[in-house]
Amino acid sequence: MEDSSGEDLKETPELPLEIIVYILSFLHASDRKEASLVCRRWYNASQDLRFQKNLTFSFPASASSLVLVRGLARMPRCSLKISQLDGFSISRSLLLEVGLCLGSKVDSLALPGSSITEASLLTLLPCLTSLRRLDVRGLDSLFMSGAFLSREEHRRQ
Repeated sequence: MEDSSGEDLKETPELPLEIIVYILSFLHASDRKEASLVCRRWYNASQDLRFQKNLTFSFPASASSLVLVRGLARMPRCSLKISQLDGFSISRSLLLEVGLCLGSKVDSLALPGSSITEASLLTLLPCLTSLRRLDVRGLDSLFMSGAFLSREEHRRQ
């Protein structure tokens, strides 16, 4: 390669991704964000799992959310905010997938604007072995009967 003055330019070898990740590990999140704009390799390095902490994934109950949940299985930990859950099969399938794929990885779960059944929630909760926070605000239909967790075996779960 030659520059505009006719001198030979040497191509610089690309740094291995692991080295870029190591370099980025010394930066604060805002600086990592800026460094990710350098090129695609630096962007990919900035997306390394070691930089992904305290992430909340927010999505509605839908068929495409099943694929998202399966993709989240590579995350070491995550928080979920799933809206528009109801008693229909796609919501039940989504909750089942969350339990199977992410059960030990979910720190926090919020279900805003949902109308899930007690059975669906009680099937999911025992799978979430690392759950530290459950946000059930807005799940009025779950508590309307006054019988939520009234059975001894449900309380033990």
